[in-house]
Amino acid sequence: YQNALIKWANVINYNKSFKAKHNLGLLAGTELLKTDYESMGATGEGFTSKDLMQLGIAAIPTGVTGTKSQYALFSLFGEAKYNFMSKYYLSGSVRRDGSTAFGPDNRYGTFWGASAAWNLVNESFMKSVKKIDQLKIRASVGTSGNDRIGDFLFLSTYNLGSYGDLTSSFPATPANPLLKWESNFNYNIGLDFGFFNNRLTGSVEYYNKKTSDLLFPVALSYTSGFSSQTQNIGEMVNKGVEVELRV
Repeated sequence: YQNALIKWANVINYNKSFKAKHNLGLLAGTELLKTDYESMGATGEGFTSKDLMQLGIAAIPTGVTGTKSQYALFSLFGEAKYNFMSKYYLSGSVRRDGSTAFGPDNRYGTFWGASAAWNLVNESFMKSVKKIDQLKIRASVGTSGNDRIGDFLFLSTYNLGSYGDLTSSFPATPANPLLKWESNFNYNIGLDFGFFNNRLTGSVEYYNKKTSDLLFPVALSYTSGFSSQTQNIGEMVNKGVEVELRV
């Protein structure tokens, strides 16, 4: 088999401090990920010896198989970060992804994120507190996408093979041109802390993740000739509180 992976990325960074108080960071870039997989195989029966198992000397060739798949993801992204005297932090990001998993009308998705944090230990009113080494309140919100569903499922595809000594083809998957990105909306609020020269550290966080347009195989009537079809269906929410302590 042959499996080729091409990854191409360009990133530019800019960092600047102003008056020893304001710190700014900017990032922009592009990325391309492309895979090309191809395999072939053959089987045979009737070998003269277990030490001579080359396919060319098989008495009865029994089959030949082969497959080919391709996938590509192209992304444009940018990010901005700012902090004031290492006390107050703000950041924002945006990216636009195009995936060959979807048809031309739904190929691209735009996703974003924003976050803020307050580092209390650098405030003047905390200087007199000797046993607290780390205390930060943080929050973030943003979206993300999922395209991991397989190749060409928006198209009606066919399997090619043989029947007797003739070439044959038959339907493999039903077309779904409406397929689009599965999207996630996430937000969380957390507190990071450290005590006694950071001998005891940890965090408390509330998180909420809502997934919409779930990509999932839906059962079809066998009279259609297919058992299932990948569709965007329903939504799911995952939320809770997470506590972590490290000693």
